[in-house]
Amino acid sequence: MFDPAGALSFREGDRIFVDQKRQAKHRSLVIVHIAGTEEASFRQVVSEEGKWLLLQLNPSLPHRMKLMDDGDRLLGVVVAKVERLD
Repeated sequence: MFDPAGALSFREGDRIFVDQKRQAKHRSLVIVHIAGTEEASFRQVVSEEGKWLLLQLNPSLPHRMKLMDDGDRLLGVVVAKVERLD
């Protein structure tokens, strides 16, 4: 989730805090289980024309956006991060 030009950027070693009870809204950072995968993913949700899109913040990744479908499951909303300085 590293975006070298973006204010929303996360580096290896940063810690995030996730609220499992908070409702996601447009532009929330979330942890989501994407159907057909074994792991949880860190994404940003974007609401567009009544649909939810899952966005990867890193602009260099291919296929940055994915339409959220019925098999995907939001696990929580990111509410804070602690950034490592060393």
